[in-house]
Amino acid sequence: VRFHSPRGRSRSLLSRGARAISPHARNDDALLVADDASVRIIATNGRTLAQIATGPNVRDAILTQEWLVVGFENGSLELGTLDPMSVRPNHSFEGTPSSPVVSLLEGPMNTLIVGFANGIAGLWDLGSGEKLWQDRLHGSVIHLSLNDDLLVLATDLGDYRVHDLGVFRLEYCELMNQIWSEVP
Repeated sequence: VRFHSPRGRSRSLLSRGARAISPHARNDDALLVADDASVRIIATNGRTLAQIATGPNVRDAILTQEWLVVGFENGSLELGTLDPMSVRPNHSFEGTPSSPVVSLLEGPMNTLIVGFANGIAGLWDLGSGEKLWQDRLHGSVIHLSLNDDLLVLATDLGDYRVHDLGVFRLEYCELMNQIWSEVP
């Protein structure tokens, strides 16, 4: 991975063997770059701002409001932290398929949206690791986007779905009122 100037000249070598590159959620002037040993936060000037050891076979990584989330070749997900004083949850993410993680996206209300190579996409609670929702598409889920409450999923084979995740933003009483108004 190299940064290039607007004229196309290479400015700096960031990483050999990068497996995933993601934007930094809190810093527009930095990227997350994952290789087989770690995830690094790299400034656009090429300086490494932080490095977190991950182990081999990383497929994707994102930085949420609280956690560094790392997805692996075997479908597992792990939480890390940039703050050495912070204690990460000691849970596993339930029901992840044994398929490579292809895409990660921070969801509403402390959730994580994950797309897998086998076409499964799902929503997990970051605090507990509980699976909240799942869908299956044809192809590898390479695109995830959240616009307001609409989640758009798309695969490398052209399959797509749109899901309304607005229910995850409702308070308990609002949700119960909505259910009671729809149930005869």
